[in-house]
Amino acid sequence: MKDFCTVPKSTSTQMGDLPATQFEFSTQSKSLTTRLIYAFQGKKQYFLRCQWNADGQETIPGACDMVAESFKPN
Repeated sequence: MKDFCTVPKSTSTQMGDLPATQFEFSTQSKSLTTRLIYAFQGKKQYFLRCQWNADGQETIPGACDMVAESFKPN
């Protein structure tokens, strides 16, 4: 049986100073999590994708937060 995930609802967040939308997907077994953050500045789209399994649970989500918080578009 395949380990599918359901599509989550979006949440509002920030990517640097830009308003952003975040989605976080997890497989049913929680063996893999993916966080997607989308932000727009005019016609430019920026996105951040972070993915981790159980081995990365302690470091990747926090690192993903740090990248999103410190993001500065060119």
